[in-house]
Amino acid sequence: ALIAQIDQQERKLLVINRGHPEPYLIRAGSITALTATTPDVPLGMGTLTGERSGPDLFPLAPRDVLLFVTDGVTEARAPDGTFYAPDTELRLSRTRPTAPAALLDELADAIHHWTGGPRDDDMATLAIKLP
Repeated sequence: ALIAQIDQQERKLLVINRGHPEPYLIRAGSITALTATTPDVPLGMGTLTGERSGPDLFPLAPRDVLLFVTDGVTEARAPDGTFYAPDTELRLSRTRPTAPAALLDELADAIHHWTGGPRDDDMATLAIKLP
């Protein structure tokens, strides 16, 4: 599970991640994985570690785009077995703003190209642009 809260006044993203693919921050055409400071186990498995990690805070700026994906994206495989990684594989324009709908279309096209066709896993994506 992943819980994310955007604090628009403080311009921060609070993330609690319990074994979910990390969200991505897109700023000026660059993609950065918002990796948990302390990775944690999925929900229902907390007794294995005895202690749960706290939330992570990430600073936000106007016109940032947040990209949330499920494992259908990060576990998409190329014919050679290599997993798809949005932060290194997705190519975005550095000269024009990233619109959420266009980003999701580019992501779907990139994964289709990466895998060489249809996938067996479902894929859910969400893109949010900050005002």
